[in-house]
Amino acid sequence: MNLGILPGDGATQRLTRVAGKGLAMRMMLTGEPIDAPTAYAAGLVAALAPPGKALEEALNLAVKIAEKNPIGATLVKQAVKASYETTLTAGLESERQAIRLAFARGAHVEGMRKFLKKKGSA
Repeated sequence: MNLGILPGDGATQRLTRVAGKGLAMRMMLTGEPIDAPTAYAAGLVAALAPPGKALEEALNLAVKIAEKNPIGATLVKQAVKASYETTLTAGLESERQAIRLAFARGAHVEGMRKFLKKKGSA
């Protein structure tokens, strides 16, 4: 709105789905930024970091993700994206396909081995 046009590329749809109608309307009609706690409460950001620690925390998260099975991580991203962009039925089908693909590629073997080893030592 600050530029005399409405947000495009699906922003009106995506922001409303995530943040809710009220906050989406406020943000898009006023063009005013929101603070970090408001963004977190609305589900627009997944985590908050103390001042000066955002990069460190982001890198720690990246390392955690990088340590996971890359096939599984890719399939999770695809399934979550499908759940957000399609109907529940289509999203569930996408998830089923991802699970079949993960098993077909053996993505589960190492994860199951680690889980069973940890469970056996408990």
